[in-house]
Amino acid sequence: MAAVGVTVRGIRYRAGRSLVVFVLAVVATTAVVLVPGYTLAAEQSALTDQLRSRPAASLGLTVSGDEPDTLDATADGMLRDTPRLAAVTGRRWSGASGTVSLASQSGLPDAALVYRSGLCGQLRLTAGHCPSSHDTGLLAEAGTARRYGLSVGDTVRFQRGDDDPKGEQPGRYRHRIVGLYRLPDAGATYWWGGGLFGTLDAEPLLSTNPRSVAFPGLRDQAAEVDIEVLPDRISLADAAPLRTATVDAGVAVEQAGSHLSTALPAAIGAAGRDRGAILSSVPVVVVPLVLLCLFVLYLAVAAVTEERGPEIALAKLRGFGGAGAARFGLAETLLVIVLAVPVGLLAGLGGTELLAALVLAPGTHVALSLPVLAAAGLALLGAAAAATVAARHTVRAAPLALLRRVPARGRWRANVLEGAIAALAAAALYQVLSDPGSQVGLLAPPLIALVVGLAAARLTAVLAGRRRAAGAGRVRPYRLLARAQLARRPLAQRLVLAVTVAVALLGFAVVATDVAAHNRSVVAADRVGAHAVYTVRAGSAQQLLTAVRRVDPGGHGLMAAMQTSVHYGDGTVSVLAVDSGRLPAAATWPGRAAGSLRSMVAALPSHTAAPLAVRGPFVATVRVDDAPTGAHALTLTAQVADAAGAARTVQLGTLRAGTHPYSATLPGCARGCDLVGLGIARYPGDATQVRARLAITALTDHGAALDAGLGTDGRWRAMGADSGFTLEPSTSDGLVLGYAGEQDADALLGYASVPRRLPAVLAGPAPADDPHATRFAFPALGGTPIPFTVVGHDREIPRAGRHALLTDLTGLQRLVAITPDATADATPTYEVWAGPDAPSDLPARLAAAGVPVTGTATLAGEQHRLARQAPGLALHLYLVAGVAAVLLALGAVLLSCYAGAATRRYETAALAVAGVPAAELRRALRTEFRAVLGIPLLAGLAAGAVGAALLLPVIKLVTATDAGVHRSYALGPFWLPGAVLAAVAVMVAVTVVATRLLERIEPVLLRGGAR
Repeated sequence: MAAVGVTVRGIRYRAGRSLVVFVLAVVATTAVVLVPGYTLAAEQSALTDQLRSRPAASLGLTVSGDEPDTLDATADGMLRDTPRLAAVTGRRWSGASGTVSLASQSGLPDAALVYRSGLCGQLRLTAGHCPSSHDTGLLAEAGTARRYGLSVGDTVRFQRGDDDPKGEQPGRYRHRIVGLYRLPDAGATYWWGGGLFGTLDAEPLLSTNPRSVAFPGLRDQAAEVDIEVLPDRISLADAAPLRTATVDAGVAVEQAGSHLSTALPAAIGAAGRDRGAILSSVPVVVVPLVLLCLFVLYLAVAAVTEERGPEIALAKLRGFGGAGAARFGLAETLLVIVLAVPVGLLAGLGGTELLAALVLAPGTHVALSLPVLAAAGLALLGAAAAATVAARHTVRAAPLALLRRVPARGRWRANVLEGAIAALAAAALYQVLSDPGSQVGLLAPPLIALVVGLAAARLTAVLAGRRRAAGAGRVRPYRLLARAQLARRPLAQRLVLAVTVAVALLGFAVVATDVAAHNRSVVAADRVGAHAVYTVRAGSAQQLLTAVRRVDPGGHGLMAAMQTSVHYGDGTVSVLAVDSGRLPAAATWPGRAAGSLRSMVAALPSHTAAPLAVRGPFVATVRVDDAPTGAHALTLTAQVADAAGAARTVQLGTLRAGTHPYSATLPGCARGCDLVGLGIARYPGDATQVRARLAITALTDHGAALDAGLGTDGRWRAMGADSGFTLEPSTSDGLVLGYAGEQDADALLGYASVPRRLPAVLAGPAPADDPHATRFAFPALGGTPIPFTVVGHDREIPRAGRHALLTDLTGLQRLVAITPDATADATPTYEVWAGPDAPSDLPARLAAAGVPVTGTATLAGEQHRLARQAPGLALHLYLVAGVAAVLLALGAVLLSCYAGAATRRYETAALAVAGVPAAELRRALRTEFRAVLGIPLLAGLAAGAVGAALLLPVIKLVTATDAGVHRSYALGPFWLPGAVLAAVAVMVAVTVVATRLLERIEPVLLRGGAR
C-alpha cells in the first residue's frame, strides 16, 4: 500500500505530465478499439443496406401454389417450423389473380381480376362503395372506366372459357361494378410490387371476395401468400443461420406442393461479399495505426521516464535494486495507462457510435462485444510493453549517466529493425506490382510510410550534423543551435519518424477518399441517369408521353423513358427509349458536355412525315385489276394506333375485282388514332401462291379526304424484306402495287410517319453477327427484330449500362405499331426522369395525370448508398485512422516539449548567461520545430502519394467487386488542398505552443544546479 501511495503522490506531483500521458493513452486506446467496433458496425451496415435495397416483394416471402385454400396453412406451417424466419417477418397478405375477356361491349381489352386481403383500406374510392368479402361486385379503376365508358352500376360479362363447365349459369358470368377507385400509393409494400396486376393495357378489376379466383370465365389463375421480411430485425450474427433456415423452408414448402419465392438468401450472400471486402481492408488500417499508437506511447513513456532520470539515479544510490528501480520508474506511467484504457474503451465506443450516425446505414449501432473488449485488452498489453521497452534504457543506466542526462544512442538493434522494415516494404511493393490481388500488397502504403519516415529521420540527423560542422563560425548562432538539437537528440529523430508516418497515412486516406468519391459520383450518375427517376405504372409508352407532357408542357426538366432488357448471347442488352428532345434538361451523363449531349440528341429523332389522324368511319377506295389468285380471298386491313399507343389491326373488307370502297368504324378511336399502315391479311394457314395487283386511289376519314400522298414517292413503303408487296412508280391512279406471297404471314405497307430505321446510340458491341456493324436488326422489345442505325457511341448509357441502345421513344412507338409481334416477350419498365428543378410534389402530379409512381431512385440517394458499400466504409475508417495518427503524432511532439521543458530551459539559461542573445535562442527553437514538423509534412505527403499511386489501381473503390466501374483517378479541388492546409495550420499551432513552452529564459535556474 505504501508503494501505491508513493505512486499516487508522484502522479499528483507531476499532474501535468501525467495528464498528457493519460490523454495520449486514451487516444491510442480509442484508436485501437475503434477498429473492431467500426468494423462490426460497418458489417452490420452493409447487411442492412443490402437488405433495404431490395424491393419488399423481392426480399419478402411469397408462397404460391395451385390450391388457394391450402396456401395459408402452408405458410403457417413454414413459419411455425422455422422460428428463426418467423422472428424477422412482419405483415402478411393473401392474394389471387386471373385474366378475363370482357364480352359485355366491343372494344374492351382483356383485364386482370385481382383479389387481395385488406383491399378496402388501401384504396381511395371516387364513386360507389367497397363490397363485402362475400360480394361478387367489382371495383374498376377510375381512369380506365372513363376511357371505356364504364360507371358504377354497369354490368360486365366475362367471356365463357373453353374449360368452363357447360352447365354454368349465364348469370354467374355477370358482375356489377360497385365502385371506382384510385391507388393513393401504387408503390406501397401492400401491393407487393404490382406483380399480380399483370402487364395489360388496363388497370385491374379488384375484388374483395377470397373466392374470386374461382369466378367462371377466369383463366390463368394464380394465388399466393405474401409475407413481409423486416430488414432491421436481421442482425449480423443471425444472417448466416437465417440464410440456411430460409433455404430449408423453401425445400419444405416444395415438398408440401407449393413454392416459396424470396431473394433473402441471395441478399444475405451479397452482404457476405461486402463483409469480406470490409474485413480484407482492415489490415491496411490496423497495422499502421496500432504501430503508431504503440510508438507514440513509447515516445511518451520514454520522455517522462528520461525526465525522471535523476530521481531513479538517487533511488539506485539509496539501495534500490534493478527490479525496485524499474518499479519506481514505471509505476506511475503504468498506473496512468491502466486508468486510461477504460476511458479509451468508452471513447472508442462513443466515437464509433458517432461515425455510425454519420456514415453508416440509419439505425446502425455499436455494441460492447468480445472483439472490442479484446482490442482494449491488447491496447493495454501493448501499451505496457511499449512503456517497459521505453523505460528500459533509463532504469538500467548507471546513476552517473542518469545524473549527467546522457541521451540514449542508437545501437545495432535499431539498424536491424530498420533493415527488416525496408525488406518488408520491398516485399509488399513486389507483391503489388506482380500480384495486385495479394493481401500482402495491401501493406505496401504503411510500410512505405515507415521506410520514408525512417529515411527522413536519419537524413535529418545526418544533414543537420554535417551542416552544423560545416557552418561553424560562418552562420548565425540560431542555425547552429537548431542543427545541434536535430543532430544530437534522438527524440527529435523519433518525432520526425512519427509525424512522417502519420502524415503519410492521412495523405493516402485523403487521396483515396477523394478518388473514390469521384468514382462514386460517376457510377451513381450512370446508374440513376438523372437527379431523380420515378418508376411509374402506365398502360403504354404513349400514355406515359402524354402524362409527362401534361405535367411539364415546356419540357423544362421532365422526360418520359421506357426500358427493356433482352437476352442476347451470354448476356443481356438494355434498350432505353426516351423522349429525346427532353434528354439534355433531365439527364445526367458523365463524360459528356452540354454541347456534346445536345448534338447527340439531335441525331436521335427520326425525320418522318406527320401521322395521319383518323377517328372513323375510315374508307379506302381500292381498284383491283384482277381477282386475286389463290384458294382463299385476301382481306384489306388498316393498322391504327390509338391515343394510348396501342396498335390494332382493323379489317376493311375482302378484296374483289373492280373499284370498291372498303370501310370500318375504327372502334376505340373516338378520341383519335393514327393511321400507320395498310395491309393484306391472308386466310390463316394458307401458304399457297397468291398474286394480286391493286391501286389505292383514295383514303377518307369521317367523310373527309386524307392527304395520304398516295401518288408521292416515298410516302408509303413495304415493311420487311418478305412482305410480298412491290410498289410501282407513282401515277395519277394513286398508290399502285403488286402482291405475290407464298407464306401465310400478313403483308404490310407503312406510312412515312413510321421510320425506316431507328437512330440509336450504342454502348458496347453491336448486338449482331458483326460487333462493329452500324446497321442491324434487334428484337428491342423481345419480339420481331426492329431495324436500327448507329448514330453515336459511348462507353456507357446512363441507367442502361455498358451493353445498351439509346433511341427515341416516339420513333420506336411508331415502328412498333407497324411491326408484327414486336412486343412478344419483353416487359417494359416505364420511368419519368426529373432534373434538379422538378417540383417537390411531382409524384402527386404524375398520379393525377394517370401514371402513379411505384418506385423512386435519386442521385443523392444512390451516392449515399454507394458510400456505404464496403470500399466506402473501409475508406471512412482509413480517414479516421489518418486523423487519429496525426493527432497522436502531434500529441507526442507536445509531450516531448512538456516533459523536457525543465531541461531545455536549463540549457537555454546557460546559453543566455554565456552571451547568446535571447532573440537567437527563440529563433533557434522555431527553426528546430519547423524542421521537426515541416520535413515530415513534405516527406509524408510524398509517401502518401506513392502509396496511393501503388494501391488505388488494385483496391476496390466503389463496390465489393467494382464490376462495371470505369475508374477515373481525378482529384477534386477541395479534399487534398483542404487537408494540407488543415495540417499546416495545426502544425503551426503546435509550433507556437511548443516554442512558448521552451522559450522562457530564466538564469535563476542555474542557481544550485537546479534543472
